Amino acid sequence: MKSDNKAIKTYTVEVDHTSDNTKITWKLNGRTHCEHGPAIWWQDGTYDFFLNDASYTRAEWETLTSRRWNPKTKRSTRVDPSTLPTPEKVFLVTEFRKNGHFSFKRKHLCTFDCMVKMDEFIMENETDEVWYEWEQIDKK
Repeated sequence: MKSDNKAIKTYTVEVDHTSDNTKITWKLNGRTHCEHGPAIWWQDGTYDFFLNDASYTRAEWETLTSRRWNPKTKRSTRVDPSTLPTPEKVFLVTEFRKNGHFSFKRKHLCTFDCMVKMDEFIMENETDEVWYEWEQIDKK
């Protein structure tokens, strides 16, 4: 007998009446998540998009889910991913600081939306004791 290793998906809806602006939250297995529309709806008509507890802009959510959100009908429809905008890229800079002979401290320092500005920052601030690494990430 073959075992089915697929995780069971459990959707829940939480309603928070503690403020004047009631909040409705969709959760999948305890994490704020919705692939068919906003995961958080507010009584005032605003909403927020989440996937696996991570917040996204509407454009990012549409790209990740291959769905287009229609605020008038409050429904989403599946679309061809090539018709959706791609998220803007930014550069995350991480600082490494020497603590002793063989140890160092690492911390995410800042982001740049232009590679030239990032290169200038690194060249001006790098020393024998402090150096920087960067990676390209999606803008959120």
